[in-house]
Amino acid sequence: KSEGDFFYNNENIESALRLVDFASVYGIEYVLLSESWYKNDPTVSRYIDISAVVQYADTESRSNKVGIWLEVHHATLASHSHSLDSIFQIYREWGVVGVKHTSAMYSTFE
Repeated sequence: KSEGDFFYNNENIESALRLVDFASVYGIEYVLLSESWYKNDPTVSRYIDISAVVQYADTESRSNKVGIWLEVHHATLASHSHSLDSIFQIYREWGVVGVKHTSAMYSTFE
């Protein structure tokens, strides 16, 4: 089971913690922080402390622990100065359990 970010705002930690609480109450194992958690550098969070969210989600007192996934756009990963190994090492250090690789597909209709 997983839960997206239908009521989640990447601009404050309270919103991320509310998402974790919701997931825990309803037995949802993972939540996804959508790609707006970073700006240009996928190793720096714009507004929230990812490791604090992970720690909150993994609290022993929580009846259902919640794993945190991060969404990262493929172009950001491909063009960034850090190697994928170093980016994923940072995510491991934060305690993130998964990464959703996204891409945007655009087409025009005439």
